[in-house]
Amino acid sequence: MADEHNPFEAPSANPDMPDDPVEGRLQPVEMEVGAILGRCWELFTANIGLVVGALLIPMVPALAFAGMSVAIQLAMEGASDESMVLVFSLADLAVNLSSALVSLFFQLGVIRIFLNIARGNHAELGMLIGEGRNYLSGIGTSFLTVIAILVGFVLLIIPAIIVGLGLQFALYAVVDRNMSPITAMQESWRLTNGHKGTIFLINLVVALIALGLTCVTLGIGYLLAVPVLALTQAVMYHSLEHLQKDQAY
Repeated sequence: MADEHNPFEAPSANPDMPDDPVEGRLQPVEMEVGAILGRCWELFTANIGLVVGALLIPMVPALAFAGMSVAIQLAMEGASDESMVLVFSLADLAVNLSSALVSLFFQLGVIRIFLNIARGNHAELGMLIGEGRNYLSGIGTSFLTVIAILVGFVLLIIPAIIVGLGLQFALYAVVDRNMSPITAMQESWRLTNGHKGTIFLINLVVALIALGLTCVTLGIGYLLAVPVLALTQAVMYHSLEHLQKDQAY
């Protein structure tokens, strides 16, 4: 019997097929605390292994660098020669810088995974090491964001908070759209325009939940909260994309 496949029929969901990077398979939620946290919990329970793995794997090199830093500091304390103290200090600086650079590399991969999860698209742990093409832009964006926030602190605390909220999704724009640092910062500012108050409230509630669970459970509850709360940025980004869709940069 001849195949009666309809060429106009929408393709079925298949993790091996490319997903629409913006639309995804999940509709965004409202930009309000309950909706965002509710979606995060749903995504976490449906992707527990992936979410936890994406957060735990980058901790391995981070712990290794931390151990190296502690060893260098102990050696520096036992050094009596000033030249050796200088050598150890430079070595510790190099270790900390390397740790930050490696951490950023994995952070870009985590963002990719969480963006796909937030949109309902296919995601896998291999994406942790798939953002090499965006690495230099990620370094530039992180550096410029820190500088911008520091300038805000020089002016006063409130400007720094506003700048931080406005640039909160700059790295997401780098990963999602392969943007340069300046363009990614502009895109983040556009996405957060008119929603900084809501973003601040969500961030505050997230911090209070994490703090409350840590205190009530002597730290154990924090281990459960971190994976759920880590998804809030991706879920907010997904919602803001659609809210600001008609004003694309």
